[in-house]
Amino acid sequence: MSLKKINFRKTPFQALFVFSLCFIVFLYIISPSNIVGADSFYHAKISKIIEEQGLIQDFPWTQFTTYNEVFVDHHFGYHKILALFLKIPTPNNLDQSLIELEPILKTKLATAFLAALFFLIFFLFLKKLKIKIPLFWTFLLLTASSFIGRLSLIRAPTISLIFLIIGIYTILKKKYIPLLITSFFYVWFYGAWPLIIITVFIYVLAYSIKHKSFKKLFSSTCLKLILSSVIGIMLGIIINPYFPKTFPFYLFQTIQIAILGTSNVAIGGEWYPPNFLNFLINIFPILLVWLVSISWFIIKKEKQKILEYFFLILSLFFFFYTLKSQRNLDYFIPFTIIFSSIMFSQIIRIANWNKIKSDIGQLFKSKQKEIYSIISIITLFIVSFFSIDYINNGIFQNYKSYQKSENMFHLQNALNWIENNSQEGEIVYHKSWDMFPRLFYFNHKNYYINGLDQNFFYSQNKEKYEIWKKIDQMKINPKNLKEILVKNFNASYIISDKKEGEKFDNFLKKANLKEVYNSPNSSVYSLK
Repeated sequence: MSLKKINFRKTPFQALFVFSLCFIVFLYIISPSNIVGADSFYHAKISKIIEEQGLIQDFPWTQFTTYNEVFVDHHFGYHKILALFLKIPTPNNLDQSLIELEPILKTKLATAFLAALFFLIFFLFLKKLKIKIPLFWTFLLLTASSFIGRLSLIRAPTISLIFLIIGIYTILKKKYIPLLITSFFYVWFYGAWPLIIITVFIYVLAYSIKHKSFKKLFSSTCLKLILSSVIGIMLGIIINPYFPKTFPFYLFQTIQIAILGTSNVAIGGEWYPPNFLNFLINIFPILLVWLVSISWFIIKKEKQKILEYFFLILSLFFFFYTLKSQRNLDYFIPFTIIFSSIMFSQIIRIANWNKIKSDIGQLFKSKQKEIYSIISIITLFIVSFFSIDYINNGIFQNYKSYQKSENMFHLQNALNWIENNSQEGEIVYHKSWDMFPRLFYFNHKNYYINGLDQNFFYSQNKEKYEIWKKIDQMKINPKNLKEILVKNFNASYIISDKKEGEKFDNFLKKANLKEVYNSPNSSVYSLK
């Protein structure tokens, strides 16, 4: 077939272009051998165990957290997808270090695939909404560096976005059974499933506002949408390999911690509000078109339909939710762009383009044509400069973040030593809670203290948490350290990460502990 006969404006070719380009972009971003985000180690490791042994029902690796008693893998659908990528054949005769790295490499490939799949679904969703220039709005996502950075992590939010967009499509089309099915599987793939219910209620609110009657909240359409999502969620919780543990787990993990944010301890940085100025600068192009879109919505308020009200409220909801917790940028960016694309499509449709072209032509034929030419060149330069700058931040700066991130191997030798010289299930004490994913990845023969979320530790045993915190802050007498660790944590070893500074390692030396392993990166002390 001749290239001249191919219509590149056809959706299949555009869809293939979007997926292929984004897959290449994300492969490039994550191509450095390092890894960003400690949780990536956890997801890669647990997927490897699932691939080899099936679903994990018990999680003894964080001995003093709620996971040791009530464990639910609330990403098990996502982990199953990663496990599929782990089945990709591995070359023979690999070095041992590369064999241990293999799950990371394959889950990176899965991450690029899922990110590209999200871009594809986003593009197709815009096409279904009959958005003008959907390719532009799709690639506008690439200008938000924080958003692209989060999509490049070996984590599940990309899956959450895919389910949410599919769920919104079923809501808009009043497809009740597909909405129920989407809600059901959302529970299996990611713990942010309450968002589908919130989204339904936002649609119901938009429905009632447009009809200027809150009685519409109880209309047949609204009740069917609410029931479809709620029943789907409940079935996902009940028809679940972790039932009945799912109820107490989600009550604590998803409702109390993620939604209500009733945390009593320090948590990961993504849960805190963003730096407001940096937040505005980081997504300025998207914010600019969003503000213009809101202005247009207000001007043409009487002509707006349920769709426009829905995405306006949805974008506002995620804007304020992002100000509460910066991780919600994952949702604010795409839904803000969708709302903006709808508004600009309205503008494009009603604009008299022939008159606009004629008026512009007259300007460049007037006596001031040199001035207009200079203004046009300057405007084009400014737009081009900032477009390149934001795309550079979105792609190349995230690539550099991977390049500059901590070397993933720096604790590997110490953990290999512990694995080879300890009994299965012996407890290894570690200073920082965010060390756990790396420890778990390189050595799951042993158990550890705390990880993934400090709330799990605090909720399980407040007294031991306070002891751990005092040790972390070196507020105890080092001479009593061994007795405290053995008595309270039944620990057999301590691992010290020198990358976090020499201070804690010097503190351990003052405790007169037996050093059994030492390297420029780490130390291991025996408590036996």
